[in-house]
Amino acid sequence: MSSGFGTRVVVLVSTLLGVQGVGCGDNPEARTAGLEGQWLVPSTTLGEGSIGSEPTGSAPEELPAMESLVQATGLSEEQIERVLDGPEDEPVFIVELLRFTDGDRSTYALYEAGIAPVLQERGARFVWRGSYDGFVLGAGEPGFDEQTVTEYPNRPAYLLTLSDPRVAAVSSFRADGLATHWIYTAGEAEIDLGF
Repeated sequence: MSSGFGTRVVVLVSTLLGVQGVGCGDNPEARTAGLEGQWLVPSTTLGEGSIGSEPTGSAPEELPAMESLVQATGLSEEQIERVLDGPEDEPVFIVELLRFTDGDRSTYALYEAGIAPVLQERGARFVWRGSYDGFVLGAGEPGFDEQTVTEYPNRPAYLLTLSDPRVAAVSSFRADGLATHWIYTAGEAEIDLGF
């Protein structure tokens, strides 16, 4: 893709959601953790793929009342407002940093298998998943096992996915399978590197 003399590069612009009460297992530090310092962490791509069709942004469906969303998603009102703090009718990327309980992803894999049909119905797709190979630079080692990026057609689609009863039915696998779970929302931004 090119724009003028430059190359179009898509950059993910992120907003930290905060993770209190969001699939963090019994680790209280994980529920209130924030990113500090910079990390340069090499990773190995485990898979890129498509579940569902290519999200292109679309008019969002009507969301339930805030109280219902809080109950169904496990997110706080503030976290839901952070998810919705962005263009409603454009695609959104959900970036998740994961540390598995006992370093084993098998329990979390049951959660992923359970949400796959809901992702497909909501027009979402896994964009990338990779494991961390080693720690290179930063104020402290992040201690994550994997990172995932999932694209949704819009922000409400993400919340509707989390509030789906089929996702609630498998959410214990997420909670039991993760020692630490950080979630970011990200949109696209174009930059021109001049080459």
